[in-house]
Amino acid sequence: MSNIVVHDGGGDSQRERFANCPSTLDDLRPNLELLRWLARGSLKQNLRRAIRLWVWLRWLYAAERTMPDPFSFADCRDLFFSASHPKGEQVPDRHDPNCPCDRLTASWLFDDRCGVSETQWQQELQQYEAIPKPDLQKLLNSRLFAVTRRSLSADLQELAKLGWLQYSQQDRPEDGAKHHRHYQRVRQFPAYPGAKQVLKLSATQTSDLLQFLQPDLEAIAQKHAGNIRGIQRFFLHLDYITPPHKVDRVEDLQEELHKLWQQDPVPPLHLTYQSARYQTTITPIVYPVCIYYAQRSVYLCGFNPDLQHQWYNFRLDRIQRCCPLDWTDATIPPALCLSYQRGLLPDPSYIQIELDQAWGFDFYLQPQQMVLRFNRDFHDRYI
Repeated sequence: MSNIVVHDGGGDSQRERFANCPSTLDDLRPNLELLRWLARGSLKQNLRRAIRLWVWLRWLYAAERTMPDPFSFADCRDLFFSASHPKGEQVPDRHDPNCPCDRLTASWLFDDRCGVSETQWQQELQQYEAIPKPDLQKLLNSRLFAVTRRSLSADLQELAKLGWLQYSQQDRPEDGAKHHRHYQRVRQFPAYPGAKQVLKLSATQTSDLLQFLQPDLEAIAQKHAGNIRGIQRFFLHLDYITPPHKVDRVEDLQEELHKLWQQDPVPPLHLTYQSARYQTTITPIVYPVCIYYAQRSVYLCGFNPDLQHQWYNFRLDRIQRCCPLDWTDATIPPALCLSYQRGLLPDPSYIQIELDQAWGFDFYLQPQQMVLRFNRDFHDRYI
């Protein structure tokens, strides 16, 4: 969207200057997590507005050189829409095919430059929000910016509440000048979903962080972790498949585990878990050893001698309930209690040793012979 055609009524030279200015949000895509954050909740009622806020963000931060500082809603309106765009309170009719208010919602979302798959986006939306298909199609085929002046002005106020804009020093909301507010772009973006956070770590912190990596990869990362002549040359990409609507719950659970591991002794947990392996809900009591990132998700490694293999890897987004118990609780299995009393509870080093000897993440399963066959062409190219 950095190359979007914008109309200002000020001639070709001003349009070119506007279109060529650098964009700091060029990679901001309309994923559901971001839209839900912009909507501040469910998308069923606020999807259209969330999409509009996303468009505003991409436009505002692609127009840094041409926007007045501070700027008003009228400044935005005159720069964004064509010169013939109505300035009254009514919803604008179709008056100019080149005016952004003429553009359909689907055209904004699935523009080639955004790189968003329409099919995948709709499938994810249906999966997590359950918006009826007729309603969704009606929205996608509607003009996104065919709304009243009041709604557009409220968009800027919402961006200010979310931390994307700030009111100018001389024009605060409490002043009561609702129709003449002036805004300024922020120098630091709020912590929005998908934001790329840059961490400045000390040498010791970097060393500690790299210990999370496999030994072979750790050596590469140690060599290239810092900038080389001021340029970062090493990047690590990890796939993470936790559904957006479960991210908050997973973060809360990780925080809860962090606090539990600071206790002495560390308490056992009574879990309610939706098991994909057993295709049912199970309620085990386990000793929480550590959490592990593997197979594109985060798992809790739990120990209990009474389990089938003494261990189980619990995917955090499938844990429905987590209740810490006191070691004197009568519901704790005797074998687990005995391990605690004898000081035989395992630590993460045991898991690391077992993982080094296993293929795959379920280190506690019995080894079985495995035969892998590859297509000759695939073998010659990649194996």
